[in-house]
Amino acid sequence: MAYFAIGMAIAIIGSVVGDFLIKEGTMKVGGPTADSFGGIQKLLNPRTLFQYLQQSGITHNWKLWLGIAVLAVHFGGYLLAMRVAAVTMVVPLMASTYILETILAQYILRERVTLLRWVGVSVVVVGLVGLINTR
Repeated sequence: MAYFAIGMAIAIIGSVVGDFLIKEGTMKVGGPTADSFGGIQKLLNPRTLFQYLQQSGITHNWKLWLGIAVLAVHFGGYLLAMRVAAVTMVVPLMASTYILETILAQYILRERVTLLRWVGVSVVVVGLVGLINTR
């Protein structure tokens, strides 16, 4: 049970923190889009892909790279939880990230969260309460 709790905590916190770092990082990325650069064919070429990444600022964006690293740690926690618990418990509990990220997006990122989205989050909360109360 301790490994499950540790794995889920790492997975949930890592997912939320990683997503927010990637959001912050992508807000600072500029440069060309795939279409303006010449389409997906040029992005499949390693040389032109690297040029695109340099031009867009991705290669020097520490928040983006840290977000990717944190999501890798999240995946490690997720793997630990999956190893010791049923998939029918682990996957639904990961939905708690929807709740945390919606709340944090509204207050930290100042995103507008509509009533319909809050209804959706409420449905997730009800589902998680039901899941936790089953054995």
